[in-house]
Amino acid sequence: SYDALQRQLLGQSQPLLRIQLHGLALGAFASLVAPFGGFFASGIKRAYKIKDFSAIIPGHGGVFDRIDCQLIMGLFTYIYTSTIVDGGGLIARERVLALATALPAEERLLLYRELTASLRDAKLL
Repeated sequence: SYDALQRQLLGQSQPLLRIQLHGLALGAFASLVAPFGGFFASGIKRAYKIKDFSAIIPGHGGVFDRIDCQLIMGLFTYIYTSTIVDGGGLIARERVLALATALPAEERLLLYRELTASLRDAKLL
């Protein structure tokens, strides 16, 4: 949980806001992982034997070659915000319910049976 993570990182002395922890996670990813987007893009270019991405996206090769690390950062930011920030955890309960109600009736019944069995195995029912 958030409080346990804060105690583990900083002890009791320095309170942090959740937004600061999210900024720390995004900043760490941006500085440690995102620069490798250039290597990833270079690998794609070598595989297709092209000089730059203008052959794939006409007129935008030079621009695309300069923002390849931001594409990885954008993907990470989207995944991070949709799962951790918005979800309040890995997957929000509301999202699971929305997905479950979108299932056909037979699959919802199967899901109900599997969840019931799982809760009984965990001795929660």
